[in-house]
Amino acid sequence: MKKLVLSILFIFILSNFSVATNKTAIDSTKVELQKDPKVGSFRYYYYPNLEAYFDVRLKKYIYKDKEKWVYADKIPSNYRGYSAYNKYYIILTDVKPDNEEPYLLIEQHKKKYPADYKGKYVKTKVR
Repeated sequence: MKKLVLSILFIFILSNFSVATNKTAIDSTKVELQKDPKVGSFRYYYYPNLEAYFDVRLKKYIYKDKEKWVYADKIPSNYRGYSAYNKYYIILTDVKPDNEEPYLLIEQHKKKYPADYKGKYVKTKVR
């Protein structure tokens, strides 16, 4: 009986893992705040692993597609591959809210916030 329960649990865990790995498009509805008490006003999030941005005001993602920057409601599935850190973002305080082209600072952001392709996401506290 114990083996049966363990095998059912194992199958359940595997099925949930495979579903989770197929859902790599980031949902923009989860990002609604425009003011964070710790950092003040901001407009953009930066996703280091995706080298992409999210514009809070327009509620659009900004990412590079074939050498052009594109605004879209979602980032395509498997854009730049799957990683547990693809949903990790940085609140950009160095980009002014009236700046319409945050991607012009992509080289600075890549140096300041390098991509992390580890398989395990570890949440850190903001102090």
